[in-house]
Amino acid sequence: MRLASTGADRTVFAAAADLSGNTFAWSSDGTGIVAAIDNNCQEICAAQGGRPAQELWTIDLASGASEKVGSGSYWLPVAWDRAAQRIAAGVTGPGGYLTGYDIIDLRQKPYATRSTAFPFATLGRLKASSDARFILLNNGLGTTHAIAWWPIDAPEKRADVPAFDGTNADWRPGTSEIWWSNGTGLVATDVVSGARTSVTGSFGGSIAGFRVDGSAAMTLDHGSLVVVDVRTAQTAPLPAGGPFVRLR
Repeated sequence: MRLASTGADRTVFAAAADLSGNTFAWSSDGTGIVAAIDNNCQEICAAQGGRPAQELWTIDLASGASEKVGSGSYWLPVAWDRAAQRIAAGVTGPGGYLTGYDIIDLRQKPYATRSTAFPFATLGRLKASSDARFILLNNGLGTTHAIAWWPIDAPEKRADVPAFDGTNADWRPGTSEIWWSNGTGLVATDVVSGARTSVTGSFGGSIAGFRVDGSAAMTLDHGSLVVVDVRTAQTAPLPAGGPFVRLR
């Protein structure tokens, strides 16, 4: 990882020589990382006699301590709730489709994994709210579609977001609100209270993320970022290209 304060690189975890990083997620308190690694032996490799290897690790950034907490699935870590001692991760299958959702309980060894299969495979992306209480599913197909959410430990309570009319959505940090752009402005729904919010204006057609304090949304407008103050609806262009990453 690279430290934003100094620009210096710091090694926090080294995988076995035959394994490489897949994806990772920050812990809810920002003090650790849960990382998925594998040997890149997927369906074709396995069909040719290769032996797939997949592992899930936690890394404490202060002490440098790491621990293997799971193996045997291609995981996409979503959240590590350190207070509740649980990890949430998507499970991928052939072609990279999401096929399920796992919760790994870290309260007692051996760590138990509770798996929930999705009723259909999706090209979706899972994202946790900033407090790791809720999970959002965007299906990632790039057209108007339904999105869904559920409490992190209760995927059986999955619910569609009503009247969703965007292409993707995101959690506003520090809240239980899901926000999206619908072409005429920004719309939000609070999954706890059910309250609906809208901000009218000429913003980008899709939402890219939020300021870390939740005060402004970043929207994409023909490849450029438009920053939107969610309280005043004031906008400012942000010359930038490529993927947008919000630092913790």
